[in-house]
Amino acid sequence: ETWTGYQSSQRLVYCMWKQLNFGVCTNALADRCPSGSFEGSCCPQAQQEGVVATRRDNYQCSRDPKEGLYCHHYLFENTANQPCTGVTCPNFEWCMQYSDISGTCSGEACKLYYQAVVFLIICVGVTTLCFILDCADIAIMIYRPEDLFPKTAANVLSAFGKALAAGLVVAGGARDFFKELSQNQCYTSDGQVVAELLGGPPVPLGDTSIRIGGMIDGYLISTAVAACCSFILAPLSAYYGGKLIGVPYIKMKGGTFV
Repeated sequence: ETWTGYQSSQRLVYCMWKQLNFGVCTNALADRCPSGSFEGSCCPQAQQEGVVATRRDNYQCSRDPKEGLYCHHYLFENTANQPCTGVTCPNFEWCMQYSDISGTCSGEACKLYYQAVVFLIICVGVTTLCFILDCADIAIMIYRPEDLFPKTAANVLSAFGKALAAGLVVAGGARDFFKELSQNQCYTSDGQVVAELLGGPPVPLGDTSIRIGGMIDGYLISTAVAACCSFILAPLSAYYGGKLIGVPYIKMKGGTFV
């Protein structure tokens, strides 16, 4: 009930959508789109005011030979203003796999999505632990500046953790996935803004240059830089501890300081 009662809301809209998952709308029971208004619609319909339809339905029923029935957004079309298909649009197959119409997640894009989500969750957890270690490093520097080992250990563990998080973003495929998501433009305008915020703006076809952009690249760069800083700080902590001068080196000989 927390989110009810608002006058307006915003949802990210896919260019293709699953049919309703109950009744005669499931692909297990239906193999053709409704042919008349008396059959209703299995796709989202525009809310109308009064008896006369004044708003256009954003989705229309379509059929794919592999996925079955699905809801096709009217803006998902090619440059000739024709509805996208596997033949007319190069991004159709990728978006179809990403949308996972059948619910089996058999497509490569769907598998990459869940793999990226898992690795990002791990990265967030590792980054959180590194933040705690950095806070511990600051606390040791303030309250126990003479304790060399705990401060050095915190710096070393934090450095390896940050390096691990940066590596997982790349090795886990999260960076490549969000770049592809932005490039293939599987959302309408509002959703595409979010996709580009994560993966950066789409690049022209045929452009193979390395481009930096998006929150994922920002996270990758900032984490890598932070890891380098922690690696540099570790030997300094081993020598200085939390002090700004070297640790006093004192020997005793015959009961006197030398």
